[in-house]
Amino acid sequence: MHFDHVGALPAYMRARFHLQEADLAYATGPSMKYDFLRFAYDLVHVGQMLEHVYSGRGKFHDGDEELAPGVSLHRIDGHAIGLQVVRVNTARGPVVLASDAAAYIEQFADYRVSPAVVDAEAMLHGYDRLRELAASEDHIITGHDPITSLIYPKVPGIETNVYRVDAPPTQSIRDAMAAWKSRKI
Repeated sequence: MHFDHVGALPAYMRARFHLQEADLAYATGPSMKYDFLRFAYDLVHVGQMLEHVYSGRGKFHDGDEELAPGVSLHRIDGHAIGLQVVRVNTARGPVVLASDAAAYIEQFADYRVSPAVVDAEAMLHGYDRLRELAASEDHIITGHDPITSLIYPKVPGIETNVYRVDAPPTQSIRDAMAAWKSRKI
């Protein structure tokens, strides 16, 4: 329910939205009276999601659940309450779209807690959970890291930035992180 993940809801006029019960409960609950806890939520976006729920386009989950054959949702708290990641079986093995459970490779790889966190201990446990869900660290797609766009091939014929995360990266995330730090990529 953070603004940078639900800010484009109006563009998805026919979509069904899958969210953890805890995510919407937190975004509309008593903790929102605190500026620090509310900073990542936008009242307009939360209201738009509520409209989708009221129109029957919201589907709630409470923990892990298989969404379709080879596609599953997994709750991982830490950065937010009720955050979920998506695991997709691909030809190269299970790939996990980590969202903000691992926003940046460096934080995830080195077990560092994001500055934007509700529960630091849960975030660190979440890094372990991501590793359990994925075939390897190189099967975990971080949520905000620009390195992702440098190590995965672009989808041919599409002018926007769309990448083949089902394809193997051109280098491991740890090698890419080291190259990024030394400004070699």
